[in-house]
Amino acid sequence: GLASRGRAFRGYVEAVLRWATTQSELPDRVYATSTPLTVGYLAYRLKQRYDIPYHFEVRDLWPDVPLQMLPALKLLAPIFRFWERHIYRHAEGVVALSSPMAETGQRR
Repeated sequence: GLASRGRAFRGYVEAVLRWATTQSELPDRVYATSTPLTVGYLAYRLKQRYDIPYHFEVRDLWPDVPLQMLPALKLLAPIFRFWERHIYRHAEGVVALSSPMAETGQRR
């Protein structure tokens, strides 16, 4: 269900951050492609921790689609919106797969 999916996303982020601590060399930059938004969050965390710039590719209007599909997520919408804006602002560049996505991203 929804809770197990959330745990899986969180587990992925934690696993990659643990992996990064074991590496003698890290990438010069990260290209993060959504969805889910946790991929962008991971890129942001790598930037904060290791000063690795990232580009964020928007493949879906996240969190719009999950919020429409799962009304129970509406309570989390402010948190999702905060992270969406935060990830966009801190990215070295944002790539949108369509003009409507680019326009939506610019408004946010």
